[in-house]
Amino acid sequence: MLWLIRLLWLARFAWGCYFTHYVWVGGPLIASLGRMDRMSAWSFIVLFGWGPMLFPLNLSKVVRAAWGWGVSILLPNGFAALYAMTGVLAPPLLYWLLLPTVAWGPLLFPWLVRARRFLVFWAGPSALRDEAGRKADWTFSDDGLEIAVDLARREFRFRARLARWRDGGGEWHVSSVQMTRPLLECSLRCEAATRAVYRPTGFQGRGMTPDGQPVTMFVETGGSMSSVRTGRYILSVEHRESTWRIIGETVSRRHDGSLSYVGSLRKDASDLAKSKLSIEMADLPKRVGERLLKSWNSKAVPKIAKLENAAEVEFLAESRAVAEDSFLRDERAARERWAFAKESARRQIDELRAKAEVGSEFVDISHSRDGVVAWAIAADREGRAAIMGGAESWSGSLAAASARASVELAEKGVSGRPDVFKLLVELDDPKFERERLAKRRFEIMRGQAREKLVEWADRIQILGAQSPPPSQARALVEREPNGSAAV
Repeated sequence: MLWLIRLLWLARFAWGCYFTHYVWVGGPLIASLGRMDRMSAWSFIVLFGWGPMLFPLNLSKVVRAAWGWGVSILLPNGFAALYAMTGVLAPPLLYWLLLPTVAWGPLLFPWLVRARRFLVFWAGPSALRDEAGRKADWTFSDDGLEIAVDLARREFRFRARLARWRDGGGEWHVSSVQMTRPLLECSLRCEAATRAVYRPTGFQGRGMTPDGQPVTMFVETGGSMSSVRTGRYILSVEHRESTWRIIGETVSRRHDGSLSYVGSLRKDASDLAKSKLSIEMADLPKRVGERLLKSWNSKAVPKIAKLENAAEVEFLAESRAVAEDSFLRDERAARERWAFAKESARRQIDELRAKAEVGSEFVDISHSRDGVVAWAIAADREGRAAIMGGAESWSGSLAAASARASVELAEKGVSGRPDVFKLLVELDDPKFERERLAKRRFEIMRGQAREKLVEWADRIQILGAQSPPPSQARALVEREPNGSAAV
């Protein structure tokens, strides 16, 4: 369609030039009409030669054409009057200089400006193809407008001979514009231009004039504003830098050992003024706007949506791979830290057991990820035991210390939560009692299952009953580096 419009314009221009020459040299058809005066010749040239160039007609074109016609006819008369008054004969070259400038300049100047813009635009780099000459996946072109969507390069290219544009938060400019931006960061909107129209509301009133003539009038009681289409279209193109990020990203391990990834993609557009580029063309012809809107919605939008979905899947896959790798690294590091903490805690209870020659038949321990023992208890079938609780530790014979154990309530459950229990172990330790003036007690295994606590309470009672008499038990009382005593 665009090439046909340009071809018709060139054909009308060529016809005007040819017909002007034909009339001026007196071609056979003109000669058959007889000798023409200057007014008739210029009338023929304007009406039949350059008349097609005036379409579509408007008042400005008609006035400028009438001006050129009148000056072309009256200019020789002006030269004759100048010669009669001053005796100066104007050279013929002056006539041919004034004819295209003074006479037809107002009409030809807009055409020349348009032709210059067209040549400059035509000679510039096209937005429809990339540097290698490959045509974009979707293109649109019209007189002074080129738009391209390149899926392979993920580019949006725009080129206009004359548009209103603003880069960042700067001022608006009106000139030619060309841009190449990331496709998924650009938006295009084309819509019919409208104008507000006031529509009055009221009723028809009838009356009589003083001389008895009936009259009808409209009595306005209010009104409303409505929008009507102007027959033009508005094209808006905007580029805004944006970033993609994952929100709510979590990685966990399922019961079967596989990894579970949860995360949603979010696109954040930058609010910085310098990251924006806005282009507006507010006076597109109806045929151009309708064709652009139809082609964009039916061809370009589905392709862009498909590309965006593929980009989102790709971004999510990359983010998932990064998150899972980070999770596995953290998991390995946590396992290594936990293994080291477990070994460190076990080494502490083993050292305490070794002092009292306590076996390892029954051992239970709780420690932090840093290897700090929260509590630990070990016992063997001979009735020897080692206990650690906080900063205190003890090892020796349960029977010699008259060990007593019971399950106590540590915290009452609220809001549907279960009660929390602990194991209370009481020991007779004369040296500790003399130094502290308090009984030797250990509160350990807080939060463990009640069945486990009851089992250890029973085990302490049974092992204490099976231990040898205190006189035959081996007891060792020591002060630990942290201030605790060992029996």
